[in-house]
Amino acid sequence: MPTPALPCIPPSGTCFLQGGFGMGPNAEANEPYGREWHPIGALYARRALDPVIDVVVAIADDFANCPAKYHRVPDRVADTLGGFRSLVGRDPEWPDAAQRVAFSGGVIDGLGVSAAGLRKAAVVFVEQSSATTEPRLRRAAREAADTLRVSCEQSGGAAMALAERRLGSLFERAASVLTSEEVTGAFGLAGLPAQPDGRSGLTPFLSPGMVALHEAVRRTTNGTQGRIPAEEQKLGTVQRIARHGADALSMTMDGHDDGRLDTALESAYNWARALQDLLVGIDVPRAWLDPRYLLSLQTAERDILPPSPAGEIELDIPALQAWAAAAPEMPYFRGTLTVNYEICCSTAGCSTRSCSSGTCDR
Repeated sequence: MPTPALPCIPPSGTCFLQGGFGMGPNAEANEPYGREWHPIGALYARRALDPVIDVVVAIADDFANCPAKYHRVPDRVADTLGGFRSLVGRDPEWPDAAQRVAFSGGVIDGLGVSAAGLRKAAVVFVEQSSATTEPRLRRAAREAADTLRVSCEQSGGAAMALAERRLGSLFERAASVLTSEEVTGAFGLAGLPAQPDGRSGLTPFLSPGMVALHEAVRRTTNGTQGRIPAEEQKLGTVQRIARHGADALSMTMDGHDDGRLDTALESAYNWARALQDLLVGIDVPRAWLDPRYLLSLQTAERDILPPSPAGEIELDIPALQAWAAAAPEMPYFRGTLTVNYEICCSTAGCSTRSCSSGTCDR
């Protein structure tokens, strides 16, 4: 189902909500979220940023094929690159793309409807708030935040601990590669920033340098010389989705005061806008009809696909699975739904009862 476009926001990607943002007691709402992300927020960010793991795997392959380029790489980093080449998908501590999607989806799947509710409340608050409507819209937004908070609390437990341990350790290893100047220097680039910024160790993956490194690795491993601006823009959009989504989820869990609510709504609005920017680049009818194109999309792209009027593509057929096995970087797709024309299961291919019970628009 088509998702309506949101009004333009400033080029920086930061929106200033009506009703007091940047003024008086709510001034802190414009400041970056400086605390450690809540585990739910960090897990969502890792899910969205999953393509960077494929970049590290590509570097590991290049490291094995062209070792002379990496003669200055420390032994510790070399061992890690060896792990990304030989252990991904073969060792429980080194999950492949499909396994990573399953780990994160086991926790995030249940948040699709409530997360969409917060984003919709943020959109309405931004676009329709006035002196007379602000109290009513704020109450509605608080209810949406409370609903999401309850959903997050119910998504914890053993599945959360397992996903956090497996994905957290894998991203830590990836960060040790990407922040190595000896590795990035092989592509003519400086090492990515490693300093903590309250984002659960994901600083390198959110930096502008990650986009440049992604493009440099693509050119090297694919043997192409030209830039592909659309691919660069896609990764930048995915970074926005990860950052704003994790901020919104974390701040929703962080407190109940108006300042925190305003900050959460600002992030949720930017989150919704980034998701819609990503959706624009997807050939939705082709994704409904072409399983190979569907499997070629990134996790974040498959997560926001509207449902096909003819039903979901059946991916459990031997021929397609054999093809997918030859391209392990393409994770498994399960399905999406929408709520009130707003992206619902942008947080995962949702199979929860809340989505299957008819509460979503079809």
